[in-house]
Amino acid sequence: MSGLMWVAVVCVLVPLPFLIWFGVYPLWLRQHLKRAGVPVTGKCRTISTSEGRYSTSFEFVTPSGRHVIYRSPLSGGSWGEPGREAVLVYDPRHPHRFVRSRRELNASVLSR
Repeated sequence: MSGLMWVAVVCVLVPLPFLIWFGVYPLWLRQHLKRAGVPVTGKCRTISTSEGRYSTSFEFVTPSGRHVIYRSPLSGGSWGEPGREAVLVYDPRHPHRFVRSRRELNASVLSR
């Protein structure tokens, strides 16, 4: 392969993991939770800030008795209040890994 061909291959392959992680994965997770997710009521634990962005931490218990703590991704606005309840949706097969709040699932993809 010529040098120019290597540059083209690198320019295509380097952004691919970022496209998958920040583009495809969130869309897949959203659809998966809307299809197979189980709603549960969780209690807001804390609201933290980092560089002007907010993250809310929730705790809930699955029907099998597992305690799960979910921390929302950073967002531009604060929501939730410590001690208050919110509806969360989780995957019963992987409750620690696949969780989102109902508010996050209902948010428009274009508003992000």
